[in-house]
Amino acid sequence: MGYGKVNTTVWADPGFRGLSDEGRLFELYLRTAPHRNRLGIFVLDELYAAADLQWEVPRVKTVLVELQEARRIMWDAHLRVVFVLDTWEVEALENPNVVKGALRELETVPRTVLLTVLLKAVEANYR
Repeated sequence: MGYGKVNTTVWADPGFRGLSDEGRLFELYLRTAPHRNRLGIFVLDELYAAADLQWEVPRVKTVLVELQEARRIMWDAHLRVVFVLDTWEVEALENPNVVKGALRELETVPRTVLLTVLLKAVEANYR
């Protein structure tokens, strides 16, 4: 069983509050989706999200754009990779075993420019 952390302060975050209802739901989905990993960067096909949320694909694409424009995520549509930008502020890797697991998860992510963004987030937030 997997889990995703959602900081309760998200409800007071102006960026989150400024999203549409669909945007807020989709962000919470990204933080808890069965496809996610503890790094916050993972493959997400629009069809997966549409099936999970019971939405049409164009609706998913519209909300992905909204979240990207709001600087909540980065989205590599070509490789179908999403990065939830504040993951490293919310979910630190707490011990060596968790780090090992995260590195195994990273092996499943296609080589995207978003990996550079992930590296900067790790450097800025590593505890």
